[in-house]
Amino acid sequence: MTMRNGVRIGWIVVGGALSVMLVAVITVSVWVQLRLPHPYDFAYPGSYDSSLVSRQASESDAPTVYTLTSPWVIVDATGRVGVRVVPGAAGRLSVKREIAWPRASHGLRETWENGKTLRVRLTCSESEGANESCLADYTLGVPSGAKVMIATPSGTEQCPLKATETICRYPSGGRTE
Repeated sequence: MTMRNGVRIGWIVVGGALSVMLVAVITVSVWVQLRLPHPYDFAYPGSYDSSLVSRQASESDAPTVYTLTSPWVIVDATGRVGVRVVPGAAGRLSVKREIAWPRASHGLRETWENGKTLRVRLTCSESEGANESCLADYTLGVPSGAKVMIATPSGTEQCPLKATETICRYPSGGRTE
């Protein structure tokens, strides 16, 4: 028994269309799961080796020290996070964080990516953010010659290292002059 030519063509068209849709759905679902790069990832390319040198956990949080082989550090902070830069030891990046929040909980997420990007995200409940008592303050000790870049909604801005201390970002999210 043979299939009519029109029916056979219909099955081929439907099968081809379903195959294309399946490939498109798989492609879109994989794309959504990938981490999309930020614009500054292209402006400052490369991945650098870094390793944790020391860390002592406590509420006052002693500095975390990393080896630094990148010529720059990019800080991408979200929420009420302040960033200061002070002179540090050669080849090392020290990160000291001070966190303040009221009785309710907060959400602090910190990641160190590609040996050059420090991402910090602080989320506070509505009542905490309203009374401005939920904030984090980061002090980065960087070697001379290393550039510190602060990610802003309009791009990245350099935060120059001075002899003592430079405030790069206020906890309110504002940039210094």
